[in-house]
Amino acid sequence: MTHRVVFCPVCGARYEAPRELVTDQLTLLCGACGHVAGATAFRGQGAEAHDEEPAASARALAEAQWPRVVVGHEVPSAARSAARALRAHGYAPVCVRSGEMALAACDPSMPAPPAALVLDVAIPGVLAFQVVEQLRANPQTATLPIILLASVFERTRYKRRPTNLYGANAYLELHHVPDKLGPSIDMLRVAGEVPPDRLQAPVERARAASLRTQPSVDDADAASHLARRLLSDVALYHGDELADGVRRGKPFSSLGSAVDAARELYRDAGARGDAFEVELERFAARLLERGGARKADG
Repeated sequence: MTHRVVFCPVCGARYEAPRELVTDQLTLLCGACGHVAGATAFRGQGAEAHDEEPAASARALAEAQWPRVVVGHEVPSAARSAARALRAHGYAPVCVRSGEMALAACDPSMPAPPAALVLDVAIPGVLAFQVVEQLRANPQTATLPIILLASVFERTRYKRRPTNLYGANAYLELHHVPDKLGPSIDMLRVAGEVPPDRLQAPVERARAASLRTQPSVDDADAASHLARRLLSDVALYHGDELADGVRRGKPFSSLGSAVDAARELYRDAGARGDAFEVELERFAARLLERGGARKADG
């Protein structure tokens, strides 16, 4: 029986399948990112999608032996960018789309625990900062290298170097993923830290533009998505103030200027309605709920 290599159109994961089964009638589920599509969508994706060449199958088999890195990001273009950067550095990406899926993919009981986690600060489901907290609380994942990915928007008042990474080892803005992600994971696995000057560096605006995660705001769901990403960025860049606000029961009380800057970006993007205020209240409630749980545990 001959096989062909197919590629997930979302995360780029490679699979081998019996050639006679890869037809228009077959539906495939990507085990890496959960994407479901017809076989024709998987067939022929990626620059290497030439199943007639034995080298494609050999590459797929070789990648299965590489260290796994979990990529938690709901935006397909961002996940693909991270996956390409990781493969170029000898890592096998496992792309997931929610905080719950990121935790499951990092479960230490799995046969091949991941070598690192790359996590979008605005990932849906379990908050990114809570994902980090849960992993750090488990002795088996307490030292797992974790890199947070910030969203990419125009330069704003709330952008600065984070002083609180919530237990993660480092952070990258998305436009630094192509050239900084692989080396950063290498350094974390060897030395346990990344010098700050190795994380961020000037980049051409044209390179950053193609990797922006700002969605369209044509409907309520898109507006909520944008608001959540903006507020997650605020939480990353002002972690110390946010933590102090949580302790006092008012998470964003000291972040008026940063929240106003995010709200302005929300409006500048053309978003309408009250999605920003709804997401602000929801974000604060979830932070307070988790803070209360920690006090009860203590």
